[in-house]
Amino acid sequence: AAGAEDPGFYARKSADTPPVVFLIGPVHGQEVEGVAGMVNLLRVAETGRDWRDKAWPALRAALDRCRVVIVPLPNPDGRARCPYDSFIGLTGEEMTRVGQGTRKDGTLYRWPGVKAIHPMRGDVGFLGAYFNDAGINLMHDEFFAPMADETRALLDIARDEAPDYLLNLHSHESPPAVLATSYVPRST
Repeated sequence: AAGAEDPGFYARKSADTPPVVFLIGPVHGQEVEGVAGMVNLLRVAETGRDWRDKAWPALRAALDRCRVVIVPLPNPDGRARCPYDSFIGLTGEEMTRVGQGTRKDGTLYRWPGVKAIHPMRGDVGFLGAYFNDAGINLMHDEFFAPMADETRALLDIARDEAPDYLLNLHSHESPPAVLATSYVPRST
């Protein structure tokens, strides 16, 4: 479809087909903000109110105009390994330990070196919440031959739903931002 410059070859949608929005919660288990956001969005979709009981009528109306597919927790293995519901008050060292893990001698893996070993096996003391139980960082799984069942499931959803919009939530140290993808077709 991208090569033919016609997205219709990927998914034929009529003018009255509602847009499909695919929202993927954080793939790293220690990134709790996105999970909280997705759970609140699900609540708004169901009731019009978030878990604080605040009404969101405009958001609820927008949700009614599209098909929204939400995977709030794509990495349950990593999330189960994270002992915290919030990182408020914790040191950066502890956040790094929980997220990126340690070597057998207890030294921390850190970015970017933590992404140099994939899957994360071998010199691992504590497997951080970045990874599923097989040591796969879903964010960097094989694109054409995924190693993780979670990655295959996300790609299956994307293939089946042919989303018009996709948002992959990810926490980071800097202020909130929308980062553009590198995979944008040339056609409009």
